[in-house]
Amino acid sequence: LIPGTEHRSDSKPTSKTEKRCKSDVYKTLMSIPYSHRSLLSKLTLFYTRDGRRGLGGDGEIVLRCLNVTDGELSSVLMHEIGHLVDSGYLTGEDTSSTSGFYDFDDPVALDDLSLNFYKISWTSETTTKKGSTELDFVSTYGMTDPFEDFAETYTYYRLHGTEFRELTETNTALAEKYAFM
Repeated sequence: LIPGTEHRSDSKPTSKTEKRCKSDVYKTLMSIPYSHRSLLSKLTLFYTRDGRRGLGGDGEIVLRCLNVTDGELSSVLMHEIGHLVDSGYLTGEDTSSTSGFYDFDDPVALDDLSLNFYKISWTSETTTKKGSTELDFVSTYGMTDPFEDFAETYTYYRLHGTEFRELTETNTALAEKYAFM
């Protein structure tokens, strides 16, 4: 756990806000499998009223603890853990040829298990499959690219499993995403 001042020099928690944030983070982390939470090597909690709610990658997550509800904090943390699972747990190594998907400039390996998820709704990191509709995604943010689709679906699966299962009854793409998770 890293002090928020490393992210924002104006980060100033009170004992009450710090206790609340750490408690919510702990409860959220304990609700996911150890193999998923163990991907987190560095967590920074910062206490300002503005700035991004969360960001993560390469085993690190930064969360804003002020001006967010407990549920929102849990959702943002779960979303960022989803990115860690996608890029750090379900990785592949077969770079003998391209999969057609790129995470920024990095090609997604052919044996990356996440490819099976991406291909449910995507033909590349920028193009959805022909015939896909907004109903095939758990959120509009998930429609921005396959990596956000994965993180949003992971969050929805972990936090709203019952509602997600209900949606799978009428949508094949969501049923496939649920089965993947």
